[in-house]
Formats: sequence, C-alpha cells, structure tokens
Amino acid sequence: RTMVAGKLAVKARHCIAMSGTPIAKMPTDAHPSLKCLDPVAYPSKTRMSARYCAEVMDETGKIISTALKADTRPEFDLGLLGVQRRVTKKQAMPWLPPKVYVARDMAIPPKWRDAYDKYAKKMIAELPDDMGTVSTMHTLSQLQHLQMLASAPCKPVKAINAKGDEYVQLIPQIGGWKTQALLDVLAETDGSVAVFSPSKRLINCAGAELAAKGVSHTFLTGDVTGKARDRNKDDFQAGKYKAVLVTTGAGGVGITLTKADTVVFLSRPWSLIESQQAEDRSHRLGSEIHDKVCIIDLVARNTVDVAVRETLMSNGVALADLVKDRDLLVNLLGGTV
Repeated sequence: RTMVAGKLAVKARHCIAMSGTPIAKMPTDAHPSLKCLDPVAYPSKTRMSARYCAEVMDETGKIISTALKADTRPEFDLGLLGVQRRVTKKQAMPWLPPKVYVARDMAIPPKWRDAYDKYAKKMIAELPDDMGTVSTMHTLSQLQHLQMLASAPCKPVKAINAKGDEYVQLIPQIGGWKTQALLDVLAETDGSVAVFSPSKRLINCAGAELAAKGVSHTFLTGDVTGKARDRNKDDFQAGKYKAVLVTTGAGGVGITLTKADTVVFLSRPWSLIESQQAEDRSHRLGSEIHDKVCIIDLVARNTVDVAVRETLMSNGVALADLVKDRDLLVNLLGGTV
C-alpha cells in the first residue's frame, strides 16, 4: 500500500499526506509520507535515519528507541517548515465530550508484594503458597511477568515455544486486586465499560471473575475472529453487555466502542500510539451521547505500572516536540504520571 501510494504521488500534481498517527515510535515513521511529499529530499528511510536519527539498540541489536540528532535537528525542522499542519481531534471534532483521567493506585497484598520485589531485583520470583519459582533473563518476558505480578496472584506454568525451548508462563488467578478494582468500577457506574490490557491472560482472568459475579460481558481478543468479532462488538454497542474485555493488540484500532462512557486499563501497553488508540475506541464519532468519557488506570503502587506511565509520558514529550504540539502533553494521561 505504501509503495503504491508513493508511485501515485510521483505522478500527482499535488500531494496531501493525511494520517492520524504519522509517528508511532520514532521520527522515521514519518518517512513514507515525507517521501510522497518530496521524494528528492527523502529518497530512503535508511538515509533519513543515518542523517537525522541517533539509534539506541538493546542487547540483541534491535532498535528500541530513536531520537533526532542534535546537530542535524535544525535541518530536519527546517524541512518540515511549511509542509506540516497538525489539527487536533478537539479542533476537528469540538462536539466530542471531554476525557477525564483517573489513576487508581492500589497496594499489592504483602505475600505477592514480596514475590514482585524479588522478581524485580533478581529476575527471580519466589511465589508464595508453594507455587514454585519463575526465572527468566529475557527483558521482554521479564517486563511481561512484572506486569502480571503487579496485577494478580499468578501460577507459573512451563511451556515449550516453537523452537523447542522451555519457558515459563505466568497465569493470573481469580482473586486479583486489579479485577477487584474493576468490579468496584462496574458497580459504581450505570453505563457500559470497555476494559483494556495488552495481556490476553489478564483479560481472560478478568472475564472469569466477571462471570463468577454475574456481570454480563463479551470479548474482543485475538481468539475472537471474523463474524464472532463483529457480533461481539455490535452486541456491546447495542447494550447487551455491561462490559467488553479487549486486548490492545486485537481491539485497539479499527473498532467503535462508543457505548462505553468508561474505559478501564488493567495495564497499559508500552506503546504510546497503541495506548492512545485504545482510549479512542470510546472517544470518537458517536461518543457525543455522553457528558464525558472517563479513562481509569489501575496502577499497582511502586511497580512497573508506574514505569509504563512514565515511559508513555516521555514518548509523548518527544512526539509533542517533533510535531510542535504542546497541547498533546496536556491531554496525555490527563497531564500527569
């Protein structure tokens, strides 16, 4: 699609590149649009990155962050001068209700607090109640485990990946502090609620808890596809369910959940764009039926949850600087970590 758009742009007398997310993680995300606008100045993503971007890599050699170089930043900004116009959602759709952000912090029960702290410090979690031991040196797995341990009591289960290597999964159990907080939110509101997490296991666990309490709900996860996905979404929009439980990867874009006047994050994704897109499933055309859309973050005190929010805010600072939109920070997470 990008290649075809580029070929059409070359032949067009005028070109207007429109995107709701021109930059997801790094400045080079804007290259396809810039190449359409000026293929001579931006011939390749590799050359753009080499000239303007300072790359930071993890231990595997994968790029984890890219920032603009200080010495070539003025040249990059000059190239965008007169080429870019940013219109905020509030300017485009002033009739939408305001977003109201709430962060509900909670303490992890003592025995699970100990498990979390040991895992965070030593990359080993000695789980209580004789449930065993979890060990991993992989950064991504560690962060995923930390997010799970910050959300619910967990049971370690050994599994085998596609390469035949053994690894450990943490399976959240019923009785978690975040699912209890979710039940409190559901009891407090008369409206419908959209619940998000990047973790399908946490979403499924929340579903089991809601089922046990007799709360009507449906799912939008990677396990729900085709007609079932459309049916679940339409039934929620029709008011047949109190809650819809969504993984940010499967349901964070391309769907409308405006029946919900409350959005709850059991945990946030590390991606700024993925996080914002999830919020906006309920804050788009159709949400004007509500006085406000309440965004509630369930944050376990002194855990990776806080680090995720700090990272999202840091990425927001970089994005706001790049697109020259300081208002972006005022709205991001309610303007506070």
